[in-house]
Amino acid sequence: MSATTPTREDTEVQNAPQTVAAESTSNKPPRSRANAKSTVWQHFEKIYDSKTNKIEGSKCMYCEKTLAYSVANGTSSMRKHLTSCKKFPQNVDSSQTLLSFKTTQKDEGQTSEVGTWKFDQENCRKLLAEVIISTEDCFTKVEHPKFRQFLGALQPLWKNVSRFTVARDCSKIFNYEKLHSRTNCGI
Repeated sequence: MSATTPTREDTEVQNAPQTVAAESTSNKPPRSRANAKSTVWQHFEKIYDSKTNKIEGSKCMYCEKTLAYSVANGTSSMRKHLTSCKKFPQNVDSSQTLLSFKTTQKDEGQTSEVGTWKFDQENCRKLLAEVIISTEDCFTKVEHPKFRQFLGALQPLWKNVSRFTVARDCSKIFNYEKLHSRTNCGI
C-alpha cells in the first residue's frame, strides 16, 4: 500500500471529529447517557429548565404526576413511582369478574339471579377470623393440612395464612368492636 491512499481506519478517524461537531451544533438539548440507557424514560416526559436547558424533572404519562430529577439520583424515583402508579397499565387490576347464580325462594316459587363477583382475599381473611372467634376455635386450625386442602378446593385463589395472621385479624376485629361499643354507649 502506498502512503497516498488512505486506509478504511484512517477515514473513520478523520470523520469522527466532524460527526461530534455536527451533533453539538444542533439546537436540541444534549442527551445524557443515563437518560438514553434507562427504559423508565419511555413512561415519562422530560421537563427542561428554560434557562440551562437541562432536565429538571419528569411527568408521568399515565397519572401526570410531576417528579423531580437530578443526574446524581438518577431514575430510581421514577421507577419507584411506576410501581405505585394507579394508572400504569401493569398495575391496573385486569382480572375478570366471574358470574354468580343465586337462587332465592319466594312466595311464587324459586327465582334465579345472575350477578358478578370477584375474589377478595382480605374479605375472606376477615370472615375466617370471625368464624374462628364465633366458634372459639384455636388459631392453629388454619395451619392444619386438611383445613388448607379444604380451603384450596373451595377457592383456588385463596392464599394460606398463618395462625399469627389470623390472630392479628382477630385482634383487629376485637379492637374495632371495643371502640364502637364505647362510642355507642357514650363512654
